This record gives sequence, structure tokens and C-alpha cells, in this order.
Amino acid sequence: ADTSIKRLDFGTWKLVTRCDYISAIELLKESQNRGINFFDTSDNYPAAESWIGRGIKEGELDRDKMVIATKVGLPTTKYENFMSDTSSERIRQQVDKSRKILGVDIIDLYQIHVHDPNTRVDNILMTMSDLIEKKKIRHYGFSNYDYVELGVALEFCKKIGTIPPVSLQNMYNIAQLGKDAIDAIKLARENDMSILAHSPLGRGFLIEKNILAENKKEFVSEKIKEPFRKLNEYAKSKGQNIQQLSLAWLLSQKNTIPVIGAYKTEYLKEAIDSLLVRIDKETEEKINEARKEFLDNTLDIGYAVVNQIMLED
Repeated sequence: ADTSIKRLDFGTWKLVTRCDYISAIELLKESQNRGINFFDTSDNYPAAESWIGRGIKEGELDRDKMVIATKVGLPTTKYENFMSDTSSERIRQQVDKSRKILGVDIIDLYQIHVHDPNTRVDNILMTMSDLIEKKKIRHYGFSNYDYVELGVALEFCKKIGTIPPVSLQNMYNIAQLGKDAIDAIKLARENDMSILAHSPLGRGFLIEKNILAENKKEFVSEKIKEPFRKLNEYAKSKGQNIQQLSLAWLLSQKNTIPVIGAYKTEYLKEAIDSLLVRIDKETEEKINEARKEFLDNTLDIGYAVVNQIMLED
């Protein structure tokens, strides 16, 4: 199997909420035909795991051209009464379930979906190392870990000499300016981890129609969107839009792979087209200006509020 990652990661969370199997498999096939080979799912959205498994089994998807990532730690049914569970027992139980549902012997990247305060990190690390040695997974990573949580995990890795994680999947986009978010990504890079940038368009905030639309929430000042409206105008002058500029900026960052949540063919095409967008010096300056202005404009309302207004497209 070809396990070298191309530049985009196809995230399947939105497929579960927006598609049925027929439309989902068409998108997955189209993305594979267009050169995407990295597919990200989770046991927390089991329909997506089973759709990928069915697609492979029925020959719609070529497993040999796929790098498959899935996750563990969140409830998989509404009857499971916990916030997060990454105990060794849970991980071992779920890895076998996911392998069976996906129809694969080995999962290429197995990710801890969220931090679990009730499980010691050394137990997670030793469990993941054991799964690698047993050839049930190739690599492991963390998702939605903050700076402190990731720091503790990496320290333990060195202390007990276990196999280190290869990736951090966190929210990351041009409107993501919170210090902790940036510090966690910086720490991951310093440890040669790949950054899988989920919500690369800020959960819809950085989509042209949403940037141009009037705010629907009274507590949100118009000036929050203003820097990105100007950036969108700049993108338009170059025959692009803010989505493509946002994805291209992430692609230009060190060790960064955007996780695209395309659930329509046109969104997929737009994301792939962003691979052709070059971030030259002028464009980088315009993006940095927008980010600085956005940060200045949000100081009076607090960054937590900005996170709340990131829309669901």
C-alpha cells in the first residue's frame, strides 16, 4: 500500500450528517480519482467507517491507494454514558471493531479523539505502542489535545521510551489565534508531528457567503468579519476566494495537512483547486494583516465568543 500522504485529508464527519451511502461513496471515489489518498474517520461516526469498509469490499474504493485514519475515545452510541474513555480496555475493544468495520487488517493512523482526564497518559502510550507491535495500527496520534495535555504525553513518551505519536489533529485555520491553540500546534511541530488541521474554514466562518452575510447574532460586532471581507476582496482580485486562500495558507505551513469536510462535489473541487494557489509574499502580508486586525477586533469581546460564532455551513 502507498502510505505517503498527499496534501489533503478527506474528513468524513460531514458525510454522516449530509449524505447517504450512495452520495458519500461517489464523493469518496471522486476524491480518490482526483489524487486524495488520506481518509479520516472515527468510531464516533460509525456510518462513515462502515461506508468506507463497504466501498473497499465492493471494489468502489482502492484500499491499496488509501491511508485510513480513525479515532477512539468518544461514545459510539447514545446509550454510552461517558464524556470520553481512552482506557486500555476501550482502545483494545474499539480498534478491533474499527478494523472489522473498515475491513482492514491494519489501521494506518489511530487517533485518540479527545483528552480523557480519567486515564493515565502512560497507559494510553503503552497501549498504542503495543497495537503497533501487534500490527493492528501503523501509527498513532492525538486529536483535540491542548498544549498542556500534549506536553504531558510527549514528556511521558521520552520518560518511558514508548513509540511517539506522529500527528496532532486540532482545529487550525487563519482565524484561529488563541494562544493555547497556537502553542499546541507549535509544540507538535517541534516534535516532528504532522498537523491535521480540522475545521480549516472555521466551521463555515471562512466561507465567502458567510463572511459576506450579515451577522445573525446580536452580540457579534460587524467588525469581526471586516478583516476577512477585505481578504476575500483581495482573493477575488486574484480570481480566487477566501476558502481557497485559507486552505492554501494552511498548505504553506510546516507539516500541515488540512482536513476537508467536503459533502458536495463543488466543495471537493474547490478544495483541490486550492492546491494550485501559491502564497506569495504579498498574499502572506495580506493574510497576516487580516489576522492581526481580527485579533485586535476580538480582544474586546473575547476569543471564546469568536469560537461560538464559527458557523456550521
